Amino acid sequence: MTGSFPTPGPVGKTDGSPAAALPSWPERIPHHPLAQLFPMLAESEINELAEDIRQRGQEQPVWILDGRVLDGRNRAEACHRLEIAPWTEEYKGSDPLGFVLSLNLRRRHLTESQRAMVAAKIIDWEMGMNQTTASRANVSTRQAAQRMSISERAASAAKRVRDHGVSGLVQAIESGRVSVHSGEAISRLGRVAQEEILRREEREIIARAKEIRNRRRLADGGSKIKERAPDEFPLLDGGDLRRLQWGDLVSKAAMLEREARFLRRVHGHVANAASDSRVGDLINDRTLCILRDSEDRP
Repeated sequence: MTGSFPTPGPVGKTDGSPAAALPSWPERIPHHPLAQLFPMLAESEINELAEDIRQRGQEQPVWILDGRVLDGRNRAEACHRLEIAPWTEEYKGSDPLGFVLSLNLRRRHLTESQRAMVAAKIIDWEMGMNQTTASRANVSTRQAAQRMSISERAASAAKRVRDHGVSGLVQAIESGRVSVHSGEAISRLGRVAQEEILRREEREIIARAKEIRNRRRLADGGSKIKERAPDEFPLLDGGDLRRLQWGDLVSKAAMLEREARFLRRVHGHVANAASDSRVGDLINDRTLCILRDSEDRP
């Protein structure tokens, strides 16, 4: 027996339970893969649950499918620590995934990142995590995201973390310490680098993840520039950047800056104009000259 709990007799209900077909203490009932969609409680919380069951009895059953715990791993573990058989009920529905999600999303307060990690597990389930359940969860990334009320991008980020992140990174997101988007960035590093970052303070982890994302954006931008056609370097005045002499770059930049300031002054002169209005219909030539010449006034 673990912990400091006494050894009581059976607690709670037993009618209708398939306990005869399940292992008895000290053997644990195996877990169904769908039961692992949501993380277990912390050790201290399981001990608190066990104490509550010892005093008040088990108020909710452990749901069983194919001889394995479908929902109620924490309750089963709490009963194991009390050295008692849990109250179990056999799940007889046709949608075990929907059943598990319904029970857990009602009673847990999860962040978007934690929901995303559940969505990633749903995607894995759809890809064949378990082939023996009566009903298969045929869901795409988009559908998994919809089930968990998150963006498809968050679900994709979580899937990458599960596929490429170290176990410590997965745990950090599931515990709420790291966001799924920061985790997705960190998962692009090697295993040693990931583990090194996770040893840092939360503020440093966020900064490092941002640095990785920015570096990737620059790299992606460079790839797009390489794919451009040779004539896609025009300037605002119709010129071509590549035809400029190197010594003219600074003077050209100054000219374009003056033009930009002039255009902003023109825009600020008329408030709330329709976007399809012509400038000449809103401002007369004399006013345009004044606005242009104001650049040269001391």
